[in-house]
Amino acid sequence: MIVYLDTSVFLRWLLNSSKVYSEFQNWKVCYTSELLYIEVNRVLNRLRLEKEISDEEYANLHKTFLEFYKTVHVIEINQTVKQKAAEPFPTVIGTLDAIHLASALVLKEENQKLEITFLTHDSQLSTAATAMGFEVAGD
Repeated sequence: MIVYLDTSVFLRWLLNSSKVYSEFQNWKVCYTSELLYIEVNRVLNRLRLEKEISDEEYANLHKTFLEFYKTVHVIEINQTVKQKAAEPFPTVIGTLDAIHLASALVLKEENQKLEITFLTHDSQLSTAATAMGFEVAGD
């Protein structure tokens, strides 16, 4: 399976949530936006500053994240992605989710033979990705 990974799915796995996507890392190839790097670092820093995780937990989680990040194909937030994210979508979608979806759309347009499954736990993003023709998993 070839997947596009949204941050919500990764964070549940990283933080050992009880609702982790059951097929996490059961893929052939994984793509994500460089936005994942920013979002994960923001969440880990917030959790540390709010004392929901200790400095040691932060260090371990961050190390795990960096090791994982080396294993995925990262889509740059380039001009094409930014333009696509700024365009209208058929459903309601927030800014960061629009960047994720635009990244997956650019990937799909550049590799039309790829059958990409969009992984997300976000209901709005799931609806938008479905409306844009993706198979979606992770709900």
